[in-house]
Amino acid sequence: MNWFRHYHNQKNEDALDRYVAQANRTFEVLNGQLEKSGGDSILPGGFSAVDAHFYPWVFQHSFAQLTLEKYPKLKTWLDKIGSRKDVKEAYEKLPKGKHA
Repeated sequence: MNWFRHYHNQKNEDALDRYVAQANRTFEVLNGQLEKSGGDSILPGGFSAVDAHFYPWVFQHSFAQLTLEKYPKLKTWLDKIGSRKDVKEAYEKLPKGKHA
């Protein structure tokens, strides 16, 4: 979606709309899974590789011009994962501007 929103040299609203819909569908699925697992992690049992995999994609929601307003569990999870010491340290190592 970010490709069609920010980088593609020709506007393609159909493609952008498709990817926006897919991103929101994914947010809905993740929000539902967080409701099932108690909200602390995508899978029951605490932070795992699944959380580490999804965090960077969800973290970019504002760069993608998406909102998490309809996905409260996902927003809470994003804030919680983002406040982890190891996640903060990893993002501090990135060059400025590379993690919108």
